[in-house]
Amino acid sequence: MTYYDEFSDDIDDFDFAAEAKRKREKSKKNSVPKSVPKQQVLPDKSVIPPPKVVSNSAQKLQDELIQQVQERKIENEPQICINCITVGNVDAGKSTIFGHLVHLLSNETRSLEKLEKLSDQLNKPSFKYAYFLDTNQQERERGVTIAVNSYSMQIEDKLFVMQDCPGHQDFSDQIQKSVAEPDVGILALEAGQFQRLQKKIEEQLRMLVAFNVLKVIVVVNKMDTIGFDQQQFNAIRRSLIKLFQQVQKTFGSNIQLEIIPCAAMDEIDNNLVESSQKMLFAEATLKQSLINCKPRPKSLEKPPVISILDFSSSEGKLYFTANVLEGFIQQKDVFYIQNSLLAFQVTQIQDFQLNNLQNAVGFCRLQVQIFDKPIQGLMSSFSVDLLQKVKSGSQAALAGQFLLQTQLKMANRLRAQLVACEQLYPGQNFDAYVFNQKIDCRIRKIDAILENDKLMEGVKDFASENDVVVVDLVCDEKVVVKEGYRVVLRGQMNTVAVGVLKAWN
Repeated sequence: MTYYDEFSDDIDDFDFAAEAKRKREKSKKNSVPKSVPKQQVLPDKSVIPPPKVVSNSAQKLQDELIQQVQERKIENEPQICINCITVGNVDAGKSTIFGHLVHLLSNETRSLEKLEKLSDQLNKPSFKYAYFLDTNQQERERGVTIAVNSYSMQIEDKLFVMQDCPGHQDFSDQIQKSVAEPDVGILALEAGQFQRLQKKIEEQLRMLVAFNVLKVIVVVNKMDTIGFDQQQFNAIRRSLIKLFQQVQKTFGSNIQLEIIPCAAMDEIDNNLVESSQKMLFAEATLKQSLINCKPRPKSLEKPPVISILDFSSSEGKLYFTANVLEGFIQQKDVFYIQNSLLAFQVTQIQDFQLNNLQNAVGFCRLQVQIFDKPIQGLMSSFSVDLLQKVKSGSQAALAGQFLLQTQLKMANRLRAQLVACEQLYPGQNFDAYVFNQKIDCRIRKIDAILENDKLMEGVKDFASENDVVVVDLVCDEKVVVKEGYRVVLRGQMNTVAVGVLKAWN
């Protein structure tokens, strides 16, 4: 009702100003001051809110995904699988060592004859064994390993999945993003170049310890170049043990060390499979050392978590090379990639010998298909853009884990204990590898340094080379986190710091 309606008879005598003032005062009296918050009205606990409407098909899918987590049972005892990483300087002969070992284990004379001809054609006759592993044409022409090459070999009842890493500095980023959680670290070095390359060897030992391997095998190659001299080998051995003890002390780890002499190019006295008459001082052959390795204990009862190391497509099919970090994988499992909003279903599982498996507990090759059914709270549709967000190092867990709210932890502010390979100071920007997830990061502060085996707290302006420090890192994006994950900071061409993750928020 308007003023005109209520006072239509004597509108000329109506005091509009007085009426407006009266209404303002009434409104002011009834209003709540801004400084006083409105009283929260609590819901009546006896009133149950109506359930969220979920279609029958969506509810059935959700139940199936949760069931994948709750009712998992491995049918066959998996084969003992040991994951190994091989590192070393560019001329240490890693590919030659293991190419020759693969040849001796398989005794493929035809393959060797073919590779001998190829190495002669490329004017690289000493690379015939390396070509067993360096299958890329560019690698063969340049004579260096460029990418991380994965292959497998059977020794007695154990399957060894080997990851041959580039030794050249230009390609060392490949190691961090393509290697997940090896059981054994193998370092190859040249017997005659130990003193000259000692700093590089120390860096590689740090990296293997940061990978948290169970055992490190150092292969002292090219013993023929020092005349198979036992005294020189013993001197190298003593230096290696001392160096390794220092590295272990820094990380507080307890890793087994074995040092094996060899001459990979020697047809007879190589100490790879059979003992060498020229190296009777060797404690074991490389084959014996590998046989004595044990895999990392894994709980098969835990829901599976995988790290995606590589992916490719062929004839319209999508393939992931993956490492199972926990649990086991079986066909029809639906996984959700933590940092890409993408879900996929496993349609086939293969090992590196291309055998089809019912389940997988280590390195494997997965044929997958994009899971484009909407999963409540995860994703609504698939696009090519989502697939492009899948990075090497991405981690994935069962979609049912997310529905049960037991998903992987993620954070972008990290606290790590690092060994500085060069000077560090707050404000520096680096490529950070957390486990094998690559991310841009900045050092926020350095707030502790190890002195006399004790961490001395207090903000530091900088850290010098070989200092052990605790730093706070700020990352551009969130990454999957877990205490003990390796953290590697990389500059443009070199490793700046190596360590482990301690905390996050």
